[in-house]
Amino acid sequence: MNKSIQKKLRNKEFINETYFQPLIALKSDPKISLPNAIMIEGKNSKDNEELIGWTLSKTPSNKIVVENDASSNNTLIKNRLKSALEKSGQTFEDYRIPTLIYCEEFDRLVQSSNPPVEIASMKALLSNTYSKYGATIIFSTQNSNKIDNVIKQPHRMKSINIDY
Repeated sequence: MNKSIQKKLRNKEFINETYFQPLIALKSDPKISLPNAIMIEGKNSKDNEELIGWTLSKTPSNKIVVENDASSNNTLIKNRLKSALEKSGQTFEDYRIPTLIYCEEFDRLVQSSNPPVEIASMKALLSNTYSKYGATIIFSTQNSNKIDNVIKQPHRMKSINIDY
């Protein structure tokens, strides 16, 4: 088996262990918590998007895609994410179904270069995304060194570097 296929299988196994297995176990044990966020890091954005696309296609949870692009400002991204989180919270409250939210350009909201008040806001959000909204945010980045270290703590997000 070539290295590329091995990496893809390892990355899918990470998603399986981090998200899919706890999601399935949640049906028999509602005390299980899913991750608040999952960060996919890789230099090649196509590889990042491929893993996110696979994850979205395979998830048995509710899913929402928050579309943004390079021209979207941070306020617009936050407003779209807030709307998705509110929908997720309502779905979780009504049906106990978790939501996987893919937020394009989310990594811009958690960069250490953002104002401290914005970092604090994102830190608070990522501390209780699942418990408050029944949601996990999945996103990609090409360089996690730009993301605030406090935000990258394991209780806020699980991360995988798909290049190694």
